[in-house]
Amino acid sequence: LKGNTSQSGTPTPDTPIPINVVSGDNTIKVEGKNLFDISKITALYNSSYSEPKANAGTIENGIITVNLGSYSDRVYLYDSSITLEAGTYTLSTYVKANKSSGNKNLTISVRKKSDKSNINTTYPTLSSYNVEERFSNTFTLSETTEIILDLQGGGEAGDYSNLNIQFSKIQIEKGSSASDF
Repeated sequence: LKGNTSQSGTPTPDTPIPINVVSGDNTIKVEGKNLFDISKITALYNSSYSEPKANAGTIENGIITVNLGSYSDRVYLYDSSITLEAGTYTLSTYVKANKSSGNKNLTISVRKKSDKSNINTTYPTLSSYNVEERFSNTFTLSETTEIILDLQGGGEAGDYSNLNIQFSKIQIEKGSSASDF
């Protein structure tokens, strides 16, 4: 909360002193609040949204483990959609690849829920195996939009056997930087 106020003296429970608004810049700025509610996710969906994707992965204790079985395999976090007003936002998440060799490429997309059109995509490559790394990306909406997240594997087409990718601490916040979770 940012604003200009004044108060004459030190208030106590028995002698409250009113807070007076002073002229000037009295703006309210919300930053650092996570707008993504992982508790709303009940299933990982296929591209048709019609039904949960079989064997897509698990959601447990705030960690989404996605089983990627083939090239460009993806899941949509359809039931955790968020309606955001026009403005700039930052998506951040911690990611870990549970394997010891091969592909470490990902695609994390913000999509318009109504038609799955792409709003913003980031293509992170993990630097190591079995180590949690944080990625963030900024996107801007020109109008109020209901969004979903799309989590996908990328890279080598033949390198997806037994690849589980864990996403944790997913965060969408207003502004152009990622705050601590």
